[in-house]
Amino acid sequence: MNERGYAVVRSVDIKEPRAANELWNADKVKTILSNERYTGRLPRNDGAAFEGSFPALIDRATWDECVRVRMARPFKGPTNRKRRVYVLTGLLRCGRCGGTVSGWNRKHPERRTQRRYVYYTCYGRRVHAGCDQPFFPEDQIEG
Repeated sequence: MNERGYAVVRSVDIKEPRAANELWNADKVKTILSNERYTGRLPRNDGAAFEGSFPALIDRATWDECVRVRMARPFKGPTNRKRRVYVLTGLLRCGRCGGTVSGWNRKHPERRTQRRYVYYTCYGRRVHAGCDQPFFPEDQIEG
């Protein structure tokens, strides 16, 4: 796609898309093939979907086949480190910036202890991209 001069699309996931990157890579293709929004339909949290006001980048049959292939292969995460399971990772979106919300552990900002606390926060907050959504304690969100 880079050799043929296809422009990299902007994300349909975020409210204010940033400028598109110049080159395609495997992650960008995976994002399109794993996100129903690129079929031209917008899924809602209740399972319903409605037609978007933008053109589809992939047809529904191709997207359905990609889902089938992905679901047939089990995910194998890194094996060289301890993994913590954050139950809600991948299911939530930030209400302020639209970024993905995932589990995160860190020291409590106001306590002088070495204990690590588990929080959920959005990607924009974690990478200091300007989102001011606060960290939410794991027990508060999962409860």
